[in-house]
Amino acid sequence: MIYYSQQSQKLFKALKRDQFMNLSPEQKSIISTLLKSKDRTIRLDRDSDDTRYLLSNMLIHMPQQAFTMSYNKDTAVVYAPESWLIELYASEPQLFR
Repeated sequence: MIYYSQQSQKLFKALKRDQFMNLSPEQKSIISTLLKSKDRTIRLDRDSDDTRYLLSNMLIHMPQQAFTMSYNKDTAVVYAPESWLIELYASEPQLFR
């Protein structure tokens, strides 16, 4: 198990909070919908620019390999928020309105 100092944890959370604040309105909407959903998962098109951005910047992750194909051959994959995002939502819910 890796242990981080409290100072590095605070710095990480501050940097990630700033990263969230700089998201586009569409990306913030995806995150808000995700965090407010009953099971904290959401199906998104894996080829969407917003999805790829959120995934590559560690805001969301794929908890499983379940996906669905639609008639127009778009692929929807299930995504969940990263743990730091859940903690931020619990401590500062006003950011997600």
